[in-house]
Amino acid sequence: MVTLEYLIDPAKSADFESIMAESRSARLRQGAVSWGLFEDVQVPGRYVEYFACDTWADYLRRFDRFTAMDQRLQEMRYAFHLGIEPPRISRYIARHPPER
Repeated sequence: MVTLEYLIDPAKSADFESIMAESRSARLRQGAVSWGLFEDVQVPGRYVEYFACDTWADYLRRFDRFTAMDQRLQEMRYAFHLGIEPPRISRYIARHPPER
């Protein structure tokens, strides 16, 4: 699973969400099996996007499918971000503890 944290101007949330709808389609086309966008109820303008791939190999394979339009969408998403640094990206690998 991958998460990206965006800090945006709350007044631009409708425009941001529109770009994120396009991003959803791109993530799924690149191999994600699920996608979501969450707005922080305590911090106005803080959004967390997540998408999940079946395997780490599937995640890496998505870079082979990255198009010029995907690059444009990334630039558009990042343009909304107010932070000095790019949006924070976290990557997780599912763990499956043994059942007892």
